[in-house]
Amino acid sequence: MLESFNFDYLTQLKEATNHSFVFLEHRNVIISHNVFIVVCLIYIPSIVLVNTLVFWGIVLYPGFHTTNNYLLLSLSIADFLMGSYCIPMYVLSYIKDTSPTILGNRTACLTLFASKQLAGSGSLLSLFLISVDRFIAITWPFRYPFLINEKKILRLIVIQWLLLTFLSFLPMMGLNNYNPAVCPLILRCNYFTTLPSLYVLIWMCFICAAISISAALHIRIIFIAIRQVSRFKSELGTLSRDQITQFHNRVSSVKLTSFLMLVFVILYLPYVLITPFKYLNLFSEVTIEIIQVVAQLFTFGNSLANGPIYAIARTEYKQVYMTMLTAYPWRWKIALRNLHREQHSSLYDSYPGTPRPSRAFSVKTFSGISKSSSEAV
Repeated sequence: MLESFNFDYLTQLKEATNHSFVFLEHRNVIISHNVFIVVCLIYIPSIVLVNTLVFWGIVLYPGFHTTNNYLLLSLSIADFLMGSYCIPMYVLSYIKDTSPTILGNRTACLTLFASKQLAGSGSLLSLFLISVDRFIAITWPFRYPFLINEKKILRLIVIQWLLLTFLSFLPMMGLNNYNPAVCPLILRCNYFTTLPSLYVLIWMCFICAAISISAALHIRIIFIAIRQVSRFKSELGTLSRDQITQFHNRVSSVKLTSFLMLVFVILYLPYVLITPFKYLNLFSEVTIEIIQVVAQLFTFGNSLANGPIYAIARTEYKQVYMTMLTAYPWRWKIALRNLHREQHSSLYDSYPGTPRPSRAFSVKTFSGISKSSSEAV
């Protein structure tokens, strides 16, 4: 069934084994590939470092143990996989000496595709879950603490990664059209020809649906937040300091998650849009190849952008990262606990002798809106 389901252009591409790929030897294409390799070699350690800080910052800093931050932790895992697994595979596929090993081997070729699907889809699905979490928090603030809690979020994250891992590596279990007799190698190991058409269609539909729903949720969230800001300003004199702080945290959370989604769409959009141009003959093959290389770099760059965005959006993230950068990794836990004690001394004063403050939930109400302290990003 999977083999019989084909798009017209995919069928044509599969039959074009004698297609000319002379354009790959064009000077500008070779330069673009070399630039791609150099930029990726810069990306790899940068992405790994940034997302290591994000991951361990959320795990070790007591103030970051919230549902929304656990979803950001899942996002950092996807970005870490992009830098440590996906990008190195693509670099090897672009280097002339190692390219035959990657493209000419069934397992290596399918692993190349799996790496991009696992990291990219993990990032997208994490952003989707963040969108849903923020939508529930701002739409049903009274019910949020009962609908969403840490155990549910952690369970959902585990299910997410198990499902994505299975689907990403499914082609390696026999669901593929890899043919060792096909030449050249670039056609033998091609995402749209090596993988079954229905499988590719399902992934495309998943990506489009996740992006569309996330965008719709964020638009709704922004409109609700704007109304709440107007109401907040009109009743500013009647609110307590805690209520004002919680409201600012909520607005900051909306800004952060919305900006993350916007950056993801902007950086992934060129790569998504370039695919149809391959079959419309609007540009030369050289131009299409160069644009595709640049678009690929944009998608990889998204994994480097998230960490700095956290630091810019919230001062506490910046303080955590700076503390980790100035301490040995084996001292991170102590250093971050000390930082939390300095930032939230009143919590520790309330529980003398306790190494970690109790995280009791308190529900505040202002303007018909309740907010659990666990919602803060």
